[in-house]
Amino acid sequence: MGEAEQPSDAPRAAPQEPPVGAGIPQRPREQEPQLAPWGQPQWGPSSQPERWGRQQWGPAPEHNPLAIIGFVCSLTGLILLVAGAPFTLGFSMFFSAPLSIGGLVCGLLGRQKVDQGELSTQRGLAQAGFVLGIIGIVLHVVAVVVGVLIVALFIETLGDFGPPDQASAAATTGQG
Repeated sequence: MGEAEQPSDAPRAAPQEPPVGAGIPQRPREQEPQLAPWGQPQWGPSSQPERWGRQQWGPAPEHNPLAIIGFVCSLTGLILLVAGAPFTLGFSMFFSAPLSIGGLVCGLLGRQKVDQGELSTQRGLAQAGFVLGIIGIVLHVVAVVVGVLIVALFIETLGDFGPPDQASAAATTGQG
């Protein structure tokens, strides 16, 4: 007859419970990045997950260099005129006027390029450069007029304290 099973003296193992997540299909694990000698992850071409794919970038955005230059020049000219004049005794006005004029011209040309359809962006920046250029030029003219009036009043005031001329000296001494 066949061999009969003999009971073993070894303790019986308790029935095993299924592992957590059993029955749920598992995705295959992606390859972990290899660490370079300095500790930075090193991604190889085959280790990058396929689902990311290649980034699809659109065309590079258009820039309007005349608008940018116009805005920067106008703003710099205005800052030099308003904030720099008291500290440089008015010498910053020699730089602020050309910057404001250049900003006005570049802003106008940048705005025209957008209006003609050559470029499609940054019309507002060009407009801001144009307007700031006008403001800078107007303030520059006002500053020059005020400066000339102050110098004229100063010279007139100095004339009162100068040496007396002979006609006024004779009138004060009673000689005629």
